[in-house]
Amino acid sequence: MTGPTPRFGRVLTAMVTPFDEQGDLDLDAAATLAAWLVDNGSDGLVIAGTTGESPVLSDSEEVALTKAMRAAVSVPLLLGTGSNDTAYAVDATRRTKESLTESMALIET
Repeated sequence: MTGPTPRFGRVLTAMVTPFDEQGDLDLDAAATLAAWLVDNGSDGLVIAGTTGESPVLSDSEEVALTKAMRAAVSVPLLLGTGSNDTAYAVDATRRTKESLTESMALIET
C-alpha cells in the first residue's frame, strides 16, 4: 500500500479492559495486553472505548487505566471519555487530560 501514513498509523486496536476475578480493574493485565498488541502490529490503541467497558469504569479507574497504558506503550492512544450525558463527557475529557503527565501526547481536533 502506498501513500501517506495515517495520523494514528494503519492498525488501531480497540482494546478490551481486563478485570480480575473480584471484578476490579486489572492494570497489570491491561499493560501486558497493550504491550502484546503493540508487539504484534498495532500502531495505536483505543482504550476505554465501547469495547473497553467505559460505561462501567469509575472516573478514577479511567484515569488509572490511561496512565498505565501510557507507561506500558508509546503508540498513540485514543481515549474513550464518552457518556450519554454531554456535560459529564466534557468534564471526563478535561479530567483525563489534566491527570496525565506531560509525556502524554494529546491529540486535539
